[in-house]
Amino acid sequence: LLWLKQISAPLCPLGPSIMASFLRALGSLLQERSPGEPGSKIRQDARMASMQPAREDWIGPFYIRWDVPAKIVDVEKEVVAQMGFDIKAGDEVASVSGVDVLRSGRGEILRLFQQWSGELGVRRLGSSEIQQAAREALMRPDPAGPEWIGPLQLRWTSPPTICDVKQDWLHAGKHRVKAGDKLSAASDQPLSGSRRTMLQLIAAADDLTVESAGGQQGHRGSSASVAQEIRDGAQEALRRGASDVDKVGPMRLKWANPPIIEHMSPRLADQFGSRFIPGDRLAQIDDVHIGQHDREDVLVMLKNYRGEMGLRRGGRGLPGIEHLLRDGSTGLEELLGDRRLGRRLEELMAELTGDGGGEDLGATVSRLAREAGVDLSSGDLSGEGGIRTYLQMQKDMKKAAEDALLVQREYDAIGPFVFSWNPCKVVAVEDFAANMFSEKVKEGDSLAQVGGRMCDNLSREEILRLLVQHPGNIGFARGRSMEHRRALTDGARQALLREAPQTGSEWVGPLRVWWRKPATVVEAAPEAHTLFRKPIDPGSWFVKIDGKSVLEAGRDQVLQLLQEHKDLNLESSGLACQIRAGAYLAQFKEEEDPEWLGPLRISWSSPCPTLREVKPEFLHYFSRPPSDGDVVHGCGGILFAGCSRSRILQIICDSEDTLNIRPAQSRQLELAAAALLTTQPDLPENGDVPAVEWVGPLRMLWTMPPTIVDALPQAGKMFHTKPDAGDCIHKVNGQPAEAMTRREVLEGLRSGRGIQLRGTGVRGQFRAAAGLLLAEPGLGAQADWLGPVKLGWQTSPPWVMHAKPEANKHFRHPLSQGDQLVEIDGAPTIGKNRQEVLKMLLGNGSELSFRPPRHDRSSAAAEALSRVDKPESEWVDGFRLLWSKPPTILDTKPEATMGYQRPVSVGDVVVAVDSVPVMTSSREEVLKLMRRTAETSGPQRAPPPPAKLSVSSSFDGKLRAGAVLAMEGPPSDPEWVGPFQFRWTEPPSLADLKPEAQSQFPKPLTPGDVLQSVDERRWEKGDRDEVLRRLANYDCRLSFTPAGSFDLELRQAARAALEQPDAEADQLGPITVQWSDPPTVLWVAESAQRHFKRRVSKGDKLVGSNGQALKSLSRKQILELLAKFDGQMQIAPEECPVM
Repeated sequence: LLWLKQISAPLCPLGPSIMASFLRALGSLLQERSPGEPGSKIRQDARMASMQPAREDWIGPFYIRWDVPAKIVDVEKEVVAQMGFDIKAGDEVASVSGVDVLRSGRGEILRLFQQWSGELGVRRLGSSEIQQAAREALMRPDPAGPEWIGPLQLRWTSPPTICDVKQDWLHAGKHRVKAGDKLSAASDQPLSGSRRTMLQLIAAADDLTVESAGGQQGHRGSSASVAQEIRDGAQEALRRGASDVDKVGPMRLKWANPPIIEHMSPRLADQFGSRFIPGDRLAQIDDVHIGQHDREDVLVMLKNYRGEMGLRRGGRGLPGIEHLLRDGSTGLEELLGDRRLGRRLEELMAELTGDGGGEDLGATVSRLAREAGVDLSSGDLSGEGGIRTYLQMQKDMKKAAEDALLVQREYDAIGPFVFSWNPCKVVAVEDFAANMFSEKVKEGDSLAQVGGRMCDNLSREEILRLLVQHPGNIGFARGRSMEHRRALTDGARQALLREAPQTGSEWVGPLRVWWRKPATVVEAAPEAHTLFRKPIDPGSWFVKIDGKSVLEAGRDQVLQLLQEHKDLNLESSGLACQIRAGAYLAQFKEEEDPEWLGPLRISWSSPCPTLREVKPEFLHYFSRPPSDGDVVHGCGGILFAGCSRSRILQIICDSEDTLNIRPAQSRQLELAAAALLTTQPDLPENGDVPAVEWVGPLRMLWTMPPTIVDALPQAGKMFHTKPDAGDCIHKVNGQPAEAMTRREVLEGLRSGRGIQLRGTGVRGQFRAAAGLLLAEPGLGAQADWLGPVKLGWQTSPPWVMHAKPEANKHFRHPLSQGDQLVEIDGAPTIGKNRQEVLKMLLGNGSELSFRPPRHDRSSAAAEALSRVDKPESEWVDGFRLLWSKPPTILDTKPEATMGYQRPVSVGDVVVAVDSVPVMTSSREEVLKLMRRTAETSGPQRAPPPPAKLSVSSSFDGKLRAGAVLAMEGPPSDPEWVGPFQFRWTEPPSLADLKPEAQSQFPKPLTPGDVLQSVDERRWEKGDRDEVLRRLANYDCRLSFTPAGSFDLELRQAARAALEQPDAEADQLGPITVQWSDPPTVLWVAESAQRHFKRRVSKGDKLVGSNGQALKSLSRKQILELLAKFDGQMQIAPEECPVM
């Protein structure tokens, strides 16, 4: 593996297309040795294609264009017939090895082809045709009989009956669609009702469910229903609130960075080709890579999940080649394990440099092979394959370019290519050369770059000179894309000569740009799409030009960069941007009703616009599918009620938010609130017991904030999720509702500005039940159900008579009959009657404590406070506490831990005493809080309760406790310190670690990694005593360095050199320097080159380290700086003067 990686490194400067040619050539060498059956060719081609991005690829006998779904654009008919397939050009790839891939991207399909089992499913028509046909049918009147919807003839029963099928293209699960089957659901929504209703569902569906006459069901595009489950699960998890583990649709996530997938349903795992292993990490959601995102960020991404997900192995992320080898990539295993390539491969690779200058690639391969212990001295190979062809093409192109410089012609044959000039286009190309590039070169393509330089503004002579210097490093652009790129650059130059437009937008070549920040494309000419690999969506942002971010750039800066740009990166940010672009363009058009604003069709009704239609490809942006007649309520917190069309368009253009679209049923709340304010603006007072009343479909308990105690079924259509008893009103008109009165809430509802609900878990259920019991005092004198728990009132505190199973998920330990409710939000319930306890439950807190009472510990705290000395750790009533911030538990006695909801262990930290946080409290402050209970408690029925210590598991605490205990015990090597096992090298190295430690670091740790610093302080010596002292006072940050890293080798070598006598030169790990002023670089290891911004050569000057200049410093001073090397090193080229 090392040999293959090092062989590849010298080829990288030759350009990505040549690198791809080299990898394909290696593949052809292996194929000549062992041709195999067509299946092995498919697996091999898939492996080679996965190493280089491309728009189209040959995979065995199939030429595939990577649309979604992937489309077969050409086939080798004889080979396909030999394999027994009936597959033609134009078919779409439906399944690979039995896995549905209709919504999968190139990478997922290539991974399945690499493990191909011989099964390949295709379809002749796309489901998009059914959707299109359904949209067209909506414009026709109802037919008298059956109706053709794309390839299906449907009779509009409920659900629709399939009368005929034009082609046997549609597979549903394990059976074919046939006459008599039922089209029972669309995207898991049952098909019933009127013809128009069912057509609307079909037009918006990604998944059609067909039920055969025998009752068997099959799904078409079932990944859409899985995606919906994920979106719904994420929404539900957000509503539940914080948790360490969440079930999100078909998977269970443990929250780490990135999240750990503990379980995945087979339906979702099938989309990864059976590659899921419990413990894998969620690395990517759609286009976003998961790094340091917290739980809420990840759930918001999953709420808008569009169907693409990336996994990473649970341990260290595997590089691509290692991943292929682990999955059984036989071709690479043969390449690494078979030495029969021998001298012939070495000789062929040596010819790649060809100019005889310096160490050629052949010598480099030989040297690296010897260093890696690979024997290339025996064996022979009979066929050269693609490498020989490429080498000959390179020589022919160089010779032809040299000859063409001597004669002026309109056309020139350069090797296998014939070019016309001004602009430089391909007039003809030989087949073998056309297929050497990641995208097949065709007649009419433009020569885009030679040797890394763009060719659009170069003359014939300049291009020919570049071809002489770099005959193999060339790239092509599709069709007329170079002309369109030139139109964009010319348009930018012309725009710079004009004044900025008053309308805010202007045409720049083929793009109409709106000069907001970031600059936004609101319209594009048809030819502009050839500049990019995908169509340009209205509302796309200018993100980068030639690698430079332009998100905050103004008009002049963007235009200046566009004048000479080589690379342009646009990004579509989805629904809100396209609506904004549509609203901007609508300002310059005459009013239409209805009117398209991007992907939404709006009717200008009063008092608010009405939604008429949403383009199907944008439905996944909505947590609730929008319907015809929904109200477009506002945008960015501004209501549309009573606003004119022009004002509404201006609001949308000025806002960064998406539209607030509410269901038509939401008007029920507005009308009910208006009626209550008219008939009963104020409720009669009932002491301190809040009132309960119906507001439309919601029964409200008027606490602060208001709590829902019941909801009618139609309330589920007003919100993204159905309200539950215990949910509270979180915001009204965008303002927090915690301090709002009943009148203020009702006025907000009447205004139609909307409300936002928040789930409060079991605490909210207790509050809702308590409010109802107080409002109806005749119910439940001896026992009452409070949410999922039945409490008995015969004793004080009340006791648990029964608990439903779902109650246990809200508490750290299961409730049992006889448990007592001893505290509510930190207040004791001892001595309280039923009425008093119910009123306590109306509060806004979140803590309910069911546990037996603990013994008193106030005297132990008082005794500790009386001590003259202040020890770093001490025993306080059954707990040995290290006085860190927060205090860390070093040891416990069994009687002190009784009654805790989970076992208390060494390394846990005390986060609160009697609900008072002690995260930053001193020893005296904590002990005073523990003593306060006995001093302030009054006469009660039971003995005064002890100070309640709230204990939490902590990585920091376990590390501190482990260090203190290690200092007190005898030394050992290796030695466990909390979750880490260290070897006492200087500095210490990691021998082993516990799994829970991995989640604390952005990159997985492995044995052998070196502890570089604690709390960003580096070591003086790095011996055991110093390390343990610092870990005992650990605050927030550990830094590890992989074994053998550049920084570590350099520091260790500098320390060793300080102990040696002065010399003219020293080898400092991966770099050798001569002690001139400033020092001169004599040698740099090839593996160290990646640590520098540019390639370091012999003779370069070492001018700075750690931000300090090295000129005029002695050898000892420089070595002392390098012994503390922090990753910053400045090296100047030999020819540059050093001040």
